[in-house]
Amino acid sequence: MSPEVSSGDFFHSPCGTQWVIVFVLNASGINGLKDGKCVFAVRPVETEYGDDIVYALFPADKLGWTSQSVFDEGDVYQLADEDFAIHDEKDIFIALRREDGSREWAMRWRLAFNMMRGADVSPEAEWRQATAGEV
Repeated sequence: MSPEVSSGDFFHSPCGTQWVIVFVLNASGINGLKDGKCVFAVRPVETEYGDDIVYALFPADKLGWTSQSVFDEGDVYQLADEDFAIHDEKDIFIALRREDGSREWAMRWRLAFNMMRGADVSPEAEWRQATAGEV
């Protein structure tokens, strides 16, 4: 496991599925969670009506193979049916620039999800906790 994982990083779970880290949580004294670093991660699952977004908590020390997402300035992504170019990065956020020069900030994990799936997170997607077989 990479010693420092953060929002927008990818990893493969024990069954080989790829996930995107949304955020890292340092758990301490939370009922139902062991103390230590955990990651909240998402991935798409195709369904007959589109995609579901499944989520799960993973202990950071059990992630297996991880990789950082890389966004180069000028890379273009489509979010919410609009094209944006990468302008800047700050922690878990990425500044996006429209063609008219205006800017907007997005979460790093959302662009990483876009890289993984080839499309933005659908507003119609069902969000649900991953079952044991999906982790």
